[in-house]
Amino acid sequence: MLDKTKDAMKTFLWKTAVVVAALFLLVSCNEMNREETGGEETYTCISLSTKQADFVAAGNNFAGRFIDKIDANALKNKESEWIVSPLSLQLALGMLLNGAQGETATEICQTLGYNEGETAEINAWAKLMLEQLPKLDKKTDLTLADAIFYNQTMTLKAPYKDAVGTNYKAAIEALDFTKKKASADVINKWCDKQTKGLIPQVLDEVDPAYLAYLINALYFKSQWQAKFATSGSGKTFYQENGSKGKVKMMKQDGKKFQYGETEVWQAIRLPYGNGNFAMTVVLPKEGHTVREVTTALGKGEKVNTFWSVETDLWLPRFETKYHIIS
Repeated sequence: MLDKTKDAMKTFLWKTAVVVAALFLLVSCNEMNREETGGEETYTCISLSTKQADFVAAGNNFAGRFIDKIDANALKNKESEWIVSPLSLQLALGMLLNGAQGETATEICQTLGYNEGETAEINAWAKLMLEQLPKLDKKTDLTLADAIFYNQTMTLKAPYKDAVGTNYKAAIEALDFTKKKASADVINKWCDKQTKGLIPQVLDEVDPAYLAYLINALYFKSQWQAKFATSGSGKTFYQENGSKGKVKMMKQDGKKFQYGETEVWQAIRLPYGNGNFAMTVVLPKEGHTVREVTTALGKGEKVNTFWSVETDLWLPRFETKYHIIS
């Protein structure tokens, strides 16, 4: 556990299971200065209208609820690790909204936290994100791609194809869903290409009864703003159930990070590249659990203020995979 005072914060060490969530949080330009970026390429921000800033806030709130639901389901199914992309689902549902009406449209808006009748504004925000996010950091390779593969037995209306093609840059292709394996191969090849081989398969076969598959692919590769040193000897890692074991660590000594906390959890931001992107590592405070953290996120609880602290940071070296074939 970390002391609440800035001066007392000396070591940030994982002592239990943690939640690592990638959220695209756009902050104002004055929240980070050149000194904190650690490179020649300075931190920049995307200029947002008031309405677009509302969509960002709604997206982060949606991400918290989504993470809470996924964690609850994982716990029910006795899964200990999972990877999700709330932004991908947000974009996919945005594409779906363009073709939805009545109760379906209402439910999509309620799920995402949007107001009804704002489809045009939502489209403009999605277009801005898809165009600007990959440009924020030359040291970061970010791909956000959308696609609609639809059953050739139906016809997509021209206004819909124009809306998703223009605003979501979506690839649109008709397939013969009666050829279940061949159609799945087309979709899998698209995913494999967009994720540079990291996700070579999402389907074994398509369902002939389906009308369409709406897909978002997200690829992210970057380098830490401050590189980690690896520890040759293992350090003790404590699991939430009380078990422990030796694991290899990566560390940074005496570096400055952005730190924040709530009553239940504490968080630290690990910036990539020029600082436009960061990993936020969330650690339950002593006496609290990961489930309490995700529940709090689902309720919209967040760190209101991050401040700069100098700390020794130790994190386990890890690789995780999450595999679902429907």
